Amino acid sequence: GVAVWALSSRPGASVQYHIDYAELLRYEYNVTVPPLFAGTIQCSALCNNDQIVNAAENVKTKRMVGGEFCVNLRGLDHYAEHGYKGVLSGDPMGGWKRPDSATCGVHFDSSNKWVTIPYACNRGIVHNGDLPHLSASIQHIDDD
Repeated sequence: GVAVWALSSRPGASVQYHIDYAELLRYEYNVTVPPLFAGTIQCSALCNNDQIVNAAENVKTKRMVGGEFCVNLRGLDHYAEHGYKGVLSGDPMGGWKRPDSATCGVHFDSSNKWVTIPYACNRGIVHNGDLPHLSASIQHIDDD
């Protein structure tokens, strides 16, 4: 089967650390079964700073800062240490920290296995379904 979640967001909002799972099985049998694959589609007409720098001069673009998609490559072992929304570790972001602001593009932190992918309009991200992930807080969205 396929499950689809949609959400809109605002500055200050985030999606805390979690894994995806088959909710019906969780509710009926109290087992957590992650999907084979999970994905995120970033479709708001907003650009990150790198996209704005590369945009044509006559194209009006709105900017969003933050909202990165972050995934931990240690998988269920990492999740066992942190738990849903970090309840076991006390960290609702599962140990993720925003990379240095000088970093642009996709960032891999080899010390803790976090991959941070900046928001980009019309970007699709697919990953193994048993990887814990989150969406970082949105710091700014340009007004209309």
